[in-house]
Amino acid sequence: MTKPYLSGKTRHAFADAFSQYYRVRDIDVAFCDAGIALDLDFTPSVSGERRTRVFQHYNTINFSRWDDVRKLLRAYEDILDHLERLDPNHFDSSFDSHDNLVLCLGRDGLVYDGSRISRADQTGVDDALTSFDLPELQRQIERMRSSVDDDPRLAIGTAKELIETTCKTILADRHVAFPASADLPQLLKLTRRNLQLLPDDISDSAKGATSIRRLLSSLGTVGQGLGEVRNLYGTGHGKDGRSSAVSPRIARLAVGSSATLATFLLETHRERE
Repeated sequence: MTKPYLSGKTRHAFADAFSQYYRVRDIDVAFCDAGIALDLDFTPSVSGERRTRVFQHYNTINFSRWDDVRKLLRAYEDILDHLERLDPNHFDSSFDSHDNLVLCLGRDGLVYDGSRISRADQTGVDDALTSFDLPELQRQIERMRSSVDDDPRLAIGTAKELIETTCKTILADRHVAFPASADLPQLLKLTRRNLQLLPDDISDSAKGATSIRRLLSSLGTVGQGLGEVRNLYGTGHGKDGRSSAVSPRIARLAVGSSATLATFLLETHRERE
């Protein structure tokens, strides 16, 4: 099961803040404005009408799906902004509540910059890629994020797997057959062909045709490069026992490149479905 993006402690801390500083109607507005539904049939094991209301909204969220959590963070931004605007002469505890909430977010790998909450990791995996509801893809993303610094070889190996998974997913969705033995360059070329992302797909009359073709050609180069880097440094092949350690810097390059390419392919696939 994919690890949730928000811990139970963070969820309860924000539920406490909502119940202390918002009325039921205000809670509904904050969550509904963030695009989060309400499950009135759900009876949570919490006390108080306001806390109950928060958890009835929580019950419509998949905390292991970034797209859902990203909506919830918009509601969390609402309460943080509210706490910042309270008169400290009347609500002395608001600053402690605010700081505690920010601390909870930090423990979950999130950063609040005074207006927005975003992921704190620097692995090169952006929010767009985590929004796709593909369990295997999410497992690979979490594996890369957790291993970039501690196990760069694993991160590099997984970066290549991420592109393979992305291509196979798109080809399967489009009912395109491919050989079981197809390697990364073959899968990527077939995927690009079906998404009309080959240089020959660009008409001479298209604005900036030459530049677009050059960019599209680089997609294949990225895939080939990832395969070669994985063969040299990543997991999947036995290494000489005297091989030197791999720098996390190289792992971040591989992870960032694979994440950018996978996002572009999946977004193009979804747009053209």
